[in-house]
Amino acid sequence: MLYNARDILNEELIAHLEAGATLLTATRRLARAVESEYARLQQQRGARTWATPAIYSYPAWLGRLWGEAEDLGLARQRLLEPLFERTLWEKYLHEDRSVSGLFDKKVAAAQVQDAYAVLRQQGKTLQQLPPYLSFDAAAFKDWARRFERDCAKHNWLPAAELEWRLGELIADGSLRCAGPVVFQGFDQFTPAQLHIQGALDAARIEWRAIDIAASPAAQASVSAAVDSLHELTAAARWARDFCERDPTARVGIVVLDLERRRRLVERVCRDIFAPGPLWQEASLGERVNFSLGRSLVDEPPVREALWLLELCAGEVEWSRVSALMRSPHFFSDGAPTAGQCALREIAFRDYATTTVGLSALADWEGRRNRKGEADVGTAWSKVYQVVKQWPARARVRRWREHFDSVLAAGDWLSQRDVPYAAHIREWWANVADRLSGLDGWIAEINAGEAVARLKQLLSDEIVQEETPFAPVQVLGGLEAGGLRFDAVWVAGARDDILPAPVHPNPFLPAQWQRREGFPRSDPQLERAYAMGRIQGWLAMAPRVVFSYSQKEGDQQFGPSPLLRGVPIVNDLATGGRFADPWCEAQFGAAPLEHYLDEQGPPLPSNIKLSGGTSLIKAQSLCPFQGFAAAQLAAEPLSEPDEGFDAAERGTLIHEAMRVVWTRVKTQSQLNALDDEGLRRIVETAAAHAVDVVAARAKRTLPRRLLHLERLRLTGVVRRWLEFEATRPPFEVEAVEQGRSVRIGPLELNIRVDRIDRLSGGARVIIDYKTGKPEVKNWFGPRPDEPQLPLYAVTDEDRVDGLLFGRIRPGEMGVVGLSAASDCDAGVTSYLGSKFCHGDMTWSDQLNEWRGRLEGLAGELAAGAAQVAPKDGVKTCAQCQRTTLCRVFELTQVADMVEEDGDESDASA
Repeated sequence: MLYNARDILNEELIAHLEAGATLLTATRRLARAVESEYARLQQQRGARTWATPAIYSYPAWLGRLWGEAEDLGLARQRLLEPLFERTLWEKYLHEDRSVSGLFDKKVAAAQVQDAYAVLRQQGKTLQQLPPYLSFDAAAFKDWARRFERDCAKHNWLPAAELEWRLGELIADGSLRCAGPVVFQGFDQFTPAQLHIQGALDAARIEWRAIDIAASPAAQASVSAAVDSLHELTAAARWARDFCERDPTARVGIVVLDLERRRRLVERVCRDIFAPGPLWQEASLGERVNFSLGRSLVDEPPVREALWLLELCAGEVEWSRVSALMRSPHFFSDGAPTAGQCALREIAFRDYATTTVGLSALADWEGRRNRKGEADVGTAWSKVYQVVKQWPARARVRRWREHFDSVLAAGDWLSQRDVPYAAHIREWWANVADRLSGLDGWIAEINAGEAVARLKQLLSDEIVQEETPFAPVQVLGGLEAGGLRFDAVWVAGARDDILPAPVHPNPFLPAQWQRREGFPRSDPQLERAYAMGRIQGWLAMAPRVVFSYSQKEGDQQFGPSPLLRGVPIVNDLATGGRFADPWCEAQFGAAPLEHYLDEQGPPLPSNIKLSGGTSLIKAQSLCPFQGFAAAQLAAEPLSEPDEGFDAAERGTLIHEAMRVVWTRVKTQSQLNALDDEGLRRIVETAAAHAVDVVAARAKRTLPRRLLHLERLRLTGVVRRWLEFEATRPPFEVEAVEQGRSVRIGPLELNIRVDRIDRLSGGARVIIDYKTGKPEVKNWFGPRPDEPQLPLYAVTDEDRVDGLLFGRIRPGEMGVVGLSAASDCDAGVTSYLGSKFCHGDMTWSDQLNEWRGRLEGLAGELAAGAAQVAPKDGVKTCAQCQRTTLCRVFELTQVADMVEEDGDESDASA
């Protein structure tokens, strides 16, 4: 023997290949591996050239045979495209009124298509179904009969019939295939595959199934991990360490649910095998190879191209438009920088709604260009001009041409530095050709339907980069058969995955499926199948490790019960945080200098800050918040909304109240109004507020929405005025009073909602709130809500009370504190409150507030920037600047605590 236990060739197989046999493997991965090993063997023998062996995966061989049948004129039927076949099933479901509303038609059509495929793969026909059927099975039988009639009428060949048809052609000698034929790597054969083998017998073509014998692993163990991340990280590190000890080693990582965890596995492997900074994506090709390809629609350039076409066909979600505006895959002809793209996206947020159409983007771009704003360009307008030429309906071949025109107008993938750009264009063109191939199957459709069919084709297309030999192979549970390694790690060996749970097709009778031995229908069959797979994994390498995650979400798991007898080693059962591999590589051996950066530069003297009391509040909650707001201008991005956002709703209340109290100066005037007079004032105030705020909004708001907002605001204002009529007598001294004030070293611009003069002479400040404000938030060394205390201590006249005007449906009222005991209903006298300590007076409290606020202003002016949230994670959970301070990363806080209680109040 020239090979050790990991090799996938033996003398028998080598002899067959050298004699010209055709080798059929269960997987494409095994076919490539045999080709590689055969070439290595020839090189070891000193050969410079050799005949290329006939090695195919089984599906590729079937496709090759059908192509030969078409060339010879034997294929008298047209092989159905999977997408068109799915379309037929969807059509049957939609036209069947008996199931109207009972199914998600697209999901059900896929299950029905699978039911017909598995029925035929098992060699069964509709006539063999049992006589008494459930509603679902009876409906399937009706749809399948219609499908078979249509196939016979139009001379179509379903994909599920391909093996049976090829078997007939082979058996009668019409289609000759080179023999002998060798099958390798098959755990078991389906009835359809047995039919092919029977046809080979009938044609007197020699065939055999062989398996490369290997000894069970000398070392095998089971390890537990806290969760999937720890499990996969441990597996990748183990494989890396193994290859570092022996550079010639081959290591397999089998992930039983690789399709579900593909992205996580790839991310972990990239971190372990190709560590680097986040902005530099290293290639895994020379280190790690994945057996399971990705859906083409998951490739970012393809996904974004599809989003662009969906945008051309109609409105799409804002998040997709945001990604398109920041994408590096479009508009590269004289393209703006990434920073300019980001600034454009930020600017468009004020115009956007939750869904956006292409015309809105082009209109926004045109307005910006007319204003002469720099770095805008005409990218969206170019695309829009192309889309305006689209017909209402067209054949799919024409839609393919229209889609190409849009991508050309968008300069898709015209930048040279996009990884795999040439491959992506080739993959896209292949799928687009298949879309054009549906031209003879489908009548004229609209743009949305054409994009949906393209999306289905892209989702079904599995692609994979052809990479050179890699020492570490990441395999799915079904792709590992027949391969050999020096060491293997099997991840996902949990009790809910191995054996796989039964999942019979819902459109075929479950008991009948079990009786006939259908796959995924019988627990005993699944158990036996899983045991066979375990034995196969144990024969793949001298060293095999099984692992499982103990927790996923709220669920707890144990090891597979089929692994009893394999020693359990709990070396992974720790919850420690893994260090970043790139940081380890860069700084692991270097001495680090630690520097605590808690002090920013002081603010220039005599600067007038915008932001008003919100800056003092930010400084009070956390010094870094104040620093980021005052000196970094770090504000959260606005989120598009379908109607008025939270800030605009707050402005509506303030503007309506300004109109009311400009016309009605006292409570006595309010009470003197009759119903008609009150109605006119309220409606006028609501209409004016809506018009003002809508005019300030950069986006276009629907008339119907504005009408509804006027009605809502009218009711809110009316109920508030009804409450105001029950208060003690007052006179409105000022509304929306803007002024510049100095607190400590800072000069701030503030705007006071309202100041009242009560009948006894007391002067109170009122601040409108739509949430649930609390007086306790004014107190403490670092108050949560310093707004009203700041208004009080910077007012030139005496302030005798501070009130929150709580404007909430069903909760209209005021809360606050005052110097006197008869200020207002719901307002507490300071001297009798829990906030008064010792012999303090109201004036003492104002002086204490002044001192604290001046201290906070002094911190802000001095550039204090400590990451010191007042209430720990509760404060940070409400902060939108944690990306800058990285508090959660530094403190390793995994879960943020969401506070119950107050609504966010944009009017503060």
